[in-house]
Amino acid sequence: HKLLLHCCSHSESRQQIVSMLLAQVGTEDDGRGAVISASAAKKRALEALNYIARKHHRVPSLLLTCRVAVAPSKNDKGKGKAKEEIPALRLLFELTSHQLFVRSSSHAEQLLQLLENVSRAMATHK
Repeated sequence: HKLLLHCCSHSESRQQIVSMLLAQVGTEDDGRGAVISASAAKKRALEALNYIARKHHRVPSLLLTCRVAVAPSKNDKGKGKAKEEIPALRLLFELTSHQLFVRSSSHAEQLLQLLENVSRAMATHK
């Protein structure tokens, strides 16, 4: 986590790190038995996001403004649809109803801590 924090001192790398971690958190399970590893990866990505959001004052504000590419939902018909970009905050709120976060209190706790860090930034964001 300290290495990620160090990399966040540069604006370009901060944007890339936050985008990659958000992409990891927002990925869907592939349904091929990789649920446990996907679950652990999501938790680690959330832990890293929480750490850098607590330690670097610009990360929560970045989460208010950045967008993340997500795969189209399973409800969307049509194959080969391109990924759509949504606001990072929307992704985080949508995760609160995701099965993994509903079933796992540790995942939910990490997500809620991250949302708390972002909401503090919203209070001071001008």
